[in-house]
Amino acid sequence: MENNYDFLIVGAGLYGCVCARELVKRGFKVLVIEKRNHIGGNCAVKTHKGVVEHIYGPHIFHTDNKATWDYLNDIEPFVPYRHKVIVVNNGLQYDFPINRNTLNKVLGYGRKLPQRDDIVPQNFEEAAIGMIGKKLYNLFYRDYTAKQWGCDPKVFPAEILTRVPVREDCNNEYFNDKYMGVFSSNRIFLKLLKGATVKLNCAFDKSKHSYIAKKTIYTGMIDEYKNYCYGELPYRSLRFEKRKVKPFENQGIAVINYTDTRPYTRTTEYGYMYNEKQVGGDRWYEYPVAEYVQGKKVEPYYPMPTEQAQALYKKYFTIASRDDFRSGCVVYFGGRLGSYKYLNMDIVVEQALELIDKIC
Repeated sequence: MENNYDFLIVGAGLYGCVCARELVKRGFKVLVIEKRNHIGGNCAVKTHKGVVEHIYGPHIFHTDNKATWDYLNDIEPFVPYRHKVIVVNNGLQYDFPINRNTLNKVLGYGRKLPQRDDIVPQNFEEAAIGMIGKKLYNLFYRDYTAKQWGCDPKVFPAEILTRVPVREDCNNEYFNDKYMGVFSSNRIFLKLLKGATVKLNCAFDKSKHSYIAKKTIYTGMIDEYKNYCYGELPYRSLRFEKRKVKPFENQGIAVINYTDTRPYTRTTEYGYMYNEKQVGGDRWYEYPVAEYVQGKKVEPYYPMPTEQAQALYKKYFTIASRDDFRSGCVVYFGGRLGSYKYLNMDIVVEQALELIDKIC
């Protein structure tokens, strides 16, 4: 197998698939290996009884970059969808992200955000209270953040608050981006991988794969690649539970977030993403879990956004790209696990394109 391929790509998620397509277009011989039994990574979708379901929780593609939107849309058109979310806390419903409707309901008609400009935030909690006040923080962020990450919100840096917008108008769309949609099927990943050799149920093994190609693009866990020499990077994972609902039990919207202390963080009914309605069918419940459940390592979803975790990642990144195989081998790291960063899908595509341009 030595040097049979120009590139080995480890992982058939969105990052790896885009890299494969661009390399094949440039005439390179590419092998993609994937440890799971399907392509698409955590963005993978399937059709069950005529309803498209997202295997690893709802993934909505959104971007303001028309070139990025067109890049994927030209390969396989998105299903148009504008994402909206309702928050439920102790039986009451609220618009989310926080907007004028939310403020009117919680604080009273016409009231403004109780911002505290005199606070210099030292952590996520202080930043949130300074931006929206303690009442709104307790209602929307405190318990949700604690159960999502399994720790006190005070351990997180202030800057992670910027992910969700806060608005003074009545716009109740979750994202501000101009372009938005969802994958119609897993066919888009098949098209991205056209021309590459793909092997599923094939976990990366240095002893088996070190001589396949001189260049490797690695999208797996960077600490696993280095045999956990500095210890394991922390992740949070998810457990999904599917339950049947009767026609009169439908939630009326694709996603509801639960910001109280109940164990699950959100429920999803995918019919609303693809048909704008759903009559009975399946509802998915999403439970955050630790990266180990009953001693068994589960699928890593979210890199922990703590300063300690980021410091450990930097140690790994410093040594990860060194030659582990033999002289002349080059390894590139990317994607959510390879860069140890939660990335929106448009950023994943853009970073993959940038890497291939850099390589070539």
